[in-house]
Amino acid sequence: MRGGSRTFKHQKREPMNLDAYFQQLDQQEAEALQLADQLPPDLPAPAEGRWSPLQELEHICLTEALVRKVLRHPSDKRAGVPELFGNQRLEKLVVAGRKSPIEAPEYLHPKGRLATAADFGHCFRAQRAELKEDLGSGRILPDDRTHPHPVLGELTIADWLYFLVQHTQRHLVSLRESLQTATSS
Repeated sequence: MRGGSRTFKHQKREPMNLDAYFQQLDQQEAEALQLADQLPPDLPAPAEGRWSPLQELEHICLTEALVRKVLRHPSDKRAGVPELFGNQRLEKLVVAGRKSPIEAPEYLHPKGRLATAADFGHCFRAQRAELKEDLGSGRILPDDRTHPHPVLGELTIADWLYFLVQHTQRHLVSLRESLQTATSS
């Protein structure tokens, strides 16, 4: 999939609507916190090579922190369009394509820093508030500057912001499936 942005025919797109994006962040935050609260402490151990639900939640926090750090740094590369992928295409690649496992880089593997779902809640709420503050203050601008993604290739700032939502959604779907499997057993 690397370099997929080079084969995608670019369309003229409108700049990112921050109000709509904030609404999407808020809805997903509520969904993530509700799902985390529903996870029973006695879920069966994950299969070999898989993460526990709490580890998946920690991975979400690690990813959000890293992406926000990357987006705070300027880039000289520009795409010429606000989005190379856009939210819908990223949803298709990241969420709908979740059956194709993607190995996360080692630095995004869970470290055991979250002991409870409440720990996730504190971390995730704070990260989302900081992201909205960075966007609202202009510290992060959803423009055509790009940063490389290890699998998808170059993403604009707006694409990276949509990626955050879709990456989290990918793991929420996985967690929901784990929860359904555990409660139906």
